[in-house]
Amino acid sequence: SAEYNGTVNFAGSSGGNVVENIYQHPTLSIDDVSEYEGNSGTTTFTFTVTSSSPAGPGITFDVGTADNTATTTDNDYVANSLTNQSIHQDSTTYTFDVTVNGDTKVEPDENFYVNLSNVSANASISDGQGTGTIQNDDCTPQTYYADNDGDTYGDPGNSIQSCTQPDGYVTDHTDCNDNDAAINPATVWYKD
Repeated sequence: SAEYNGTVNFAGSSGGNVVENIYQHPTLSIDDVSEYEGNSGTTTFTFTVTSSSPAGPGITFDVGTADNTATTTDNDYVANSLTNQSIHQDSTTYTFDVTVNGDTKVEPDENFYVNLSNVSANASISDGQGTGTIQNDDCTPQTYYADNDGDTYGDPGNSIQSCTQPDGYVTDHTDCNDNDAAINPATVWYKD
């Protein structure tokens, strides 16, 4: 049997034409989404469910989140499950949003899933699991020391914590005199 997607005209018994739309048996897939979480507030991850061909009379399905290394108990994202969702007639896409919570916790990238299930009989699933990757945008702060004289040796009494090295700061904290570039731990002193 061959599959066809299009319109067929048949001659009607009363002399008129009967037009019938014939649709291919579509398959559904869901994409993967990867974004930074942010330090506060929320970020929306939008997943797209795609039908391989127009949905004919429409396709229904259920969609919902599932924990992996990202979990709802750790407040990484907000669970979301919907039943009887649809890709309407002659459409090919549907979007599903998941709310991801921002934080300042230093942790590796984490994943959660979005699963398709219970698809109507006029379609099937080719890729029923999307992966949401929450990219960590937090860091372990490092101590940087002011280098006022530009000799690459920092003042041990003037430091800040930062995730990136600020201008005018270094990681070394052994300057003898941060107001004079000629006086530092590498200075060679001669006895008079």
